[in-house]
This record gives sequence, structure tokens and C-alpha cells, in this order.
Amino acid sequence: MQLNFVVRQGNSAITLSFVNPSPMGEGFQLLETLLQLHKLCSYIICSIKYTCTIYQFTQKIPHTRISGLWGLFEIRLQAGMHQKTQLLRIPMVRRGYVSVFLSEEGKLFLPTARHIWDALQTAEAEVQATLGQDDSITAHERLQIAAEQAGQELFDALQQAHLASVNREEERGMVAFTSRRKAIERVGLPEVRQYRLARCAAEENEWRHELQSARQIVPEIRSLLMLRIIKGGAQ
Repeated sequence: MQLNFVVRQGNSAITLSFVNPSPMGEGFQLLETLLQLHKLCSYIICSIKYTCTIYQFTQKIPHTRISGLWGLFEIRLQAGMHQKTQLLRIPMVRRGYVSVFLSEEGKLFLPTARHIWDALQTAEAEVQATLGQDDSITAHERLQIAAEQAGQELFDALQQAHLASVNREEERGMVAFTSRRKAIERVGLPEVRQYRLARCAAEENEWRHELQSARQIVPEIRSLLMLRIIKGGAQ
């Protein structure tokens, strides 16, 4: 069996064909499939309420509407146990951002979350109401759990980048201190050389201490913006 879908906006249309499709579930799953396959955001997302019209030759589906919870979070990597470094030449804080969308059924849709974030930056959002304190706490907890799950890959990338920079800093420092000691040993009076070598050794010990501290990583996550997306016409 083959099903054909036509997505229309104005005079534009795109046709998608599905051969022997499995039974379709909620409108979210159909919308998610379309977004992942052909990234039709510019065709099917018409407003901040995310209402789109989809036509199927064999079965009429007038509208698919999205509602749920959306949040934007900062994923932060803090190294050095909040100690200031004087000798290291690497950033001790790295951060990235992740957006999540939870449907009313509690399903996580990351592509939909990214499209909502894009729409928020280009369209004017309409704030219709605010949640009560208890509902807000519950929404925050649900979005926080989803963000921790979705942000794991981002944090792993930040961690790998940080550890790679620590390794490069270790190689750079070892070369620098070795060259410095050789330079000190070539010139100056014995007392002066001894003083400079002791000072160089003290700075190297401090540098190694900071380097060891930089390998200790603390993950952080912070919510920046949370919204409840409602269906068109819903209250």
C-alpha cells in the first residue's frame, strides 16, 4: 500500500510518498516524521501556535496542532573547582544551549523544540496566560529532567573539548618550562642561576597544581526560558 501526502502553503506544494506505512499514531508523530525527513518547517509551521494543514489523498486530516511544554536551558561545564588560574591558558568555563519540547503525553521532541526556538526568534509570541505556582514547579521539574537527558550529548562534547585543551596545555607547559630551565642554566652567576631555577620550579609546581585542578569538572544546568505552548484556540 502506498500513501501520498501533499503539504500546501499558498501556491506551493510538496508531495511525499510512503510505501507500506505502519499505522499512524498521534499528530505529533506524523509532524515529527515530516520535519526529520525533509525539514519542512518553512512550509508547515505557519505561526507560533504551530497549526498546519495536511492533506492525504485517501484520508482527510484537516489540521495537526501542537501543545505542550517548551524550555531553553544552558549546559555549563565548570572546571578548576571554581578556583582562579594564573598560569593556564585554557578556558575554565564552557557552555552550550539546548531546547526541549514535551508533548501533553510527556513525549520528548527535539526537532520540534528547535523549530519553536527558531520561530520565537522571528515571530511575535502572544502570552495568553501564566501557570500557577504549583503547575509552574511541576513544569520546571519535567523540563529539567528532559533537558538533562537531551543535554547529555552536548555536555559530553564540552567535556571532550575541555580535556583535549588540558592535554594541549600540558604539552605546551612542559616544553616551555624545559626551555626556560635550559636558558637559565646558560647565563648568570651561580647564585643568580640557583635563585632563578628555584623560582622556575615553584612556578612549575603551581602550574601543575592548576593543571590537575582543571581536570576536575563540575556539570551545571540552568533554565533560561520556559513556555507552555497551547493549541490554536485552546485556553
